[in-house]
Amino acid sequence: MAAGFLSADHAGMGVLADQIQAVPGVSIAVHDGGPFLFSIGQLALVVQLAAVRRVKAGRPSWSCSTSSSRSSLRCR
Repeated sequence: MAAGFLSADHAGMGVLADQIQAVPGVSIAVHDGGPFLFSIGQLALVVQLAAVRRVKAGRPSWSCSTSSSRSSLRCR
């Protein structure tokens, strides 16, 4: 994404993306570590919501909805 925002055209984006990927550790951090940390963060948020009883264990996320009269999350 950074290469797309920083470059003026498509050819420049390719050159800039190659320069960014040539930096040691970028591939590991972006392609391996990033998704892993994102998954851990999602799990942590669900655990926090379950701890304050906002979601029930085993409840799919699509069964929760917001109430128009209240601005809170309501699960059936």
